[in-house]
Amino acid sequence: MHDGHSVIVTTGLIYLNDIPIATKTAKENMTTVKEALHKLDEFQRLLQMNKCFFKEQEIQYIECSVSAKEVKPGEKSLSTVIDFPNPKDIYTMRQSES
Repeated sequence: MHDGHSVIVTTGLIYLNDIPIATKTAKENMTTVKEALHKLDEFQRLLQMNKCFFKEQEIQYIECSVSAKEVKPGEKSLSTVIDFPNPKDIYTMRQSES
């Protein structure tokens, strides 16, 4: 039985219910998105359009910020580290190391 995942994986990465598609050109992107949408339709998969984004230059994906130039930690990950309280004594310092 074919579930559609192997077809879409050749043009994008499927992770849980996300399908980010990255291409080198806008024309290639349109072709790839159309192919993915046709496959989703073929396997009767629905999209929530309010959660869909197209032609984005940078996306937040799995707690990372992903663009054509780089992959870096997302704002939430950075704020967790930046806002982490400083240890007040040796005991709290040891706790933060583990």
